[in-house]
Amino acid sequence: MITATNMASINSDKEWLRKNIEDESIRFYSFEGFADIIYIGGGEYGAVFKAKLKTLGRMVAYKLLHSHDKDEIIEDFVKEVGGYNDILYLNK
Repeated sequence: MITATNMASINSDKEWLRKNIEDESIRFYSFEGFADIIYIGGGEYGAVFKAKLKTLGRMVAYKLLHSHDKDEIIEDFVKEVGGYNDILYLNK
């Protein structure tokens, strides 16, 4: 059941995500931007992969989140990365 508190939290998570994508603290890349994808492992929220990011020509790690509910994906993502300052970690 969605309550007013849950809806406020969902809207807050969406706003947090929107702002962090806008200021490029979180960078969005489409799946077509990755090559040489290798499965690393999985957990409660999703599966982790290592891949070459074509635009940078470097190996990166990314996580594919599990859920059929858009609001749940956003909530899980915010829980997962909410404390990080920068999401793109480069393998130097």
